[in-house]
Amino acid sequence: MRAKPPTLAKLSRPALHRAVPRERLFALLDRHRNERRAVCIVGPPGAGKTTLLGSWLDTRRIRGVWYQVDAGDADLSTFFYYLSQAVEPYRKRHQRALPLLLPEYLSDIPGFARRFFRDFFARLPAGAVIAFDNYQEVQADDLFHQIVALAVDEVPPGIVLAVVSRRDPPACYARLLANENVALVDWENLRLDSEEASAIAARHGDTAPEVLRRVHAITDGWAAGLVLALEGGVTKVDAAQVPNSAREATFNYFAAEIFSRVAPQTQRFLMWTSILPDVPVSLAERLTGDATSASILDELYRRHFFTHRKPGVEPRPTGTTHCSGTSCFSRRTSVRVHATSPICDRAQQRCWRRAIRTLHFGSTAMRWIGARRST
Repeated sequence: MRAKPPTLAKLSRPALHRAVPRERLFALLDRHRNERRAVCIVGPPGAGKTTLLGSWLDTRRIRGVWYQVDAGDADLSTFFYYLSQAVEPYRKRHQRALPLLLPEYLSDIPGFARRFFRDFFARLPAGAVIAFDNYQEVQADDLFHQIVALAVDEVPPGIVLAVVSRRDPPACYARLLANENVALVDWENLRLDSEEASAIAARHGDTAPEVLRRVHAITDGWAAGLVLALEGGVTKVDAAQVPNSAREATFNYFAAEIFSRVAPQTQRFLMWTSILPDVPVSLAERLTGDATSASILDELYRRHFFTHRKPGVEPRPTGTTHCSGTSCFSRRTSVRVHATSPICDRAQQRCWRRAIRTLHFGSTAMRWIGARRST
């Protein structure tokens, strides 16, 4: 029977506007679709994860279910209810609606889940894809993820479950990954290549090739950063010449999508370290005075909040970590640290000066330290 699109926003595939087809990644998803039961698309905010999956489904004309995960799905009764609604367009006249998670089933939720998903998948058309977007909205240690992992075990041949997340797959996915039931499309895959950056730029007007190359390099293949820069009217390669509108838009994106989503302790850590391009764990501890710097960096790395590990030797299990940011973010957050944080002691000032000289980070940081000393 012909499926009717669901009316709930939670169960509606997002409408895409002028999405650039990424054939390189479409081919990768095609291959994973033929070889795996599930695909996890994992990357930082603004990496184009949802756009990639949605445009692939549109281009390949793939039917299925789109499910917008939110914190309420930690309540498994809510989760199963909305899943039953999502598959309603495919229910035949003689079929009953899928069961709800009633109190009598709570003693064996895994057993209920397996029976539910077998019936759920049986109702979908051949070749269907079930997309879970914003998968990170449920805490990593919640039972919800174990239930979705059970669903992967029940996926029949020809159907694929696709997860879009800012976090790495939770620990309960370890067996699925080891058995190659789940494929991973990560930040290394999601970074825009030069051709994709050029295609995006072409849809935002004329951009000089040299400027585009520099902006592409500065944004490190980050799709949102490239679009924000282009829409802000970047015309010169010097970061200091980026228009105020572009810097403001980028800062606002960071503030809304990253900064506001972390704990106050992590916010303070980001403000203290945002002015440095490379932050080994031991240096972060001395700069911030925070003994939990290693765990903060590790959490930022796992959540794909623009934190990347670099090879090196550190007296920490997380090794050396690189925090990438933008010049506007470091400028704005340094002002906020100046206004809200306690004045650093002399040992921290000496540590800052040594770090700045070693990293050749120059006059901006030195002026900031000078401003702090004058307070």
